[in-house]
Amino acid sequence: MREVTVILQSGDLVSVHQLGNFQVFGTVADADASLPDEAAGEGLIAFLKEQQWQVDFATAPVREAVLFHSVRAPATLEPAPGGDATLTAQAEGVVLAAEDGFPEIGDSVEPGQVIARIAPNLGGERDFASLLAERDAARAAYSVAQTEFERVEGLFEAGAVAQSRVEQASADLETTRARLSAAQARLEGSQGSLEGGVAVRAPVAGRIARVNVGPGSYAQASEQLFRIVDPSRMRLVAQVAEIDAPNLGQPQGAWFTLLGQNAAYDLADYGGRLVAAGGAVDTVRRTMPVIFEFENASGFAAGALASARVRTSRRFDGPVIPASAIVDEAGVSVVFVMENGENWRRQPIRISVRDGDLIGVASGVEPGDRVVSQGAYLVHLAASGPAEAGHGHAH
Repeated sequence: MREVTVILQSGDLVSVHQLGNFQVFGTVADADASLPDEAAGEGLIAFLKEQQWQVDFATAPVREAVLFHSVRAPATLEPAPGGDATLTAQAEGVVLAAEDGFPEIGDSVEPGQVIARIAPNLGGERDFASLLAERDAARAAYSVAQTEFERVEGLFEAGAVAQSRVEQASADLETTRARLSAAQARLEGSQGSLEGGVAVRAPVAGRIARVNVGPGSYAQASEQLFRIVDPSRMRLVAQVAEIDAPNLGQPQGAWFTLLGQNAAYDLADYGGRLVAAGGAVDTVRRTMPVIFEFENASGFAAGALASARVRTSRRFDGPVIPASAIVDEAGVSVVFVMENGENWRRQPIRISVRDGDLIGVASGVEPGDRVVSQGAYLVHLAASGPAEAGHGHAH
C-alpha cells in the first residue's frame, strides 16, 4: 500500500491533495489479476475513474427523510390579487400617446403613471378634434373679416364705397368675433386640452401585458385598452380531480413542471403558502381548486400552464434518493449502487413516492448506500459492454 499525494504548483500558488492509500502492483498483469473478473464476475459494472472524469458524473448517499405523497392536477400560474389590472376607456374618443410615448408590451409602469390619453367625444358629432377644428375655422374667418373691414374702411375714406358697405363689413367682423369666442369657450370648457385629453393611469406597478389599441384608435366607453400585470407575486391554482379530493387532507405544499419542460419547481423554494383548498367541487369540471401563493423569483409568466403535484397529508418516512439516479429499463426502475470507486451494482428498486426531485424508495436500497445521481445512464450503457461507454484503466 502506498499513500498518494498530488501537488499542483503554478507560480507562487501551491495546491496539495491527499488522495489516500492505494495498493501498488509491480506489473500490469498483477494489477489486472487483482480485478474482480471484469465487473467482478458477480454482476458488477466497471465504470472507471478515467470515464467518470470526462463526463458529468456524481454520486449521492441514500438517506432517511420524510416525503409526502401527492396528487396530480392541471394548474395555471396567475397574478396574486391586486397584481392584475385591466384599464378601460373612461370616455368615448380618440386614443392619444402620453408625453413619454405610447406603451408597448413588456414596458414597466408605476402606480399613477399616465400611459395614454383619450380625446373624448362630447356628444353627437362633436368631439375634441372637431372642437379644435371649429376653433381654428372661426379664427381664420375672423382674420378674413378683419382684413375685409380694414379694406372697406379705407375705400370709404377715399370715397370709393358707400357707408352701408362699411356697416356690413363691421357686422361681419363682429359675427366672426362672436363665433371665435364661442368656439374658444367650448374648447376650454371641454375635458382635455390641446395637449391631451382624459388621462389613462396605471393603478398598479407592473408590466404591460396586453395592448388592445394603438395611437389614433377610436375607443368606445368601457372598452378594454391595456392589461397590467405585477409579476412579483404569483399564485399556483391547481384543479384537483373530484376523485382525488378526499385524499388531500391538509395540503402540505406543491411542486410543478411547466408545459414542455422537465424541471420541477418546488414552492417551498419560493416561500409558497397555502391560500385556499377548495371546499366545493366545480359542477362542470368536477374539480376542486387548491391555491398557493409564492414569490416569483424565477420570473414565471402569468397565465402559464403547469402540471402540479399537490402534497397530501400522507407521509413517507424512509430511504430517499435523487430522481436523477433512476434509469428506466423496460419499465423497471433501476439505480446503480457503488461497490467501490470504479465498480457498480445494478439494483432494481420499488418506488413509493416522488416528491419534487426526490424519490422515496420502498425497497432495493438502504440508508448508507451510495448511488449514481448524475450520469446513471452512462453506467447503464457500460453494463452492455466497454464499447458503449468507453473503457480503460490506470495502474
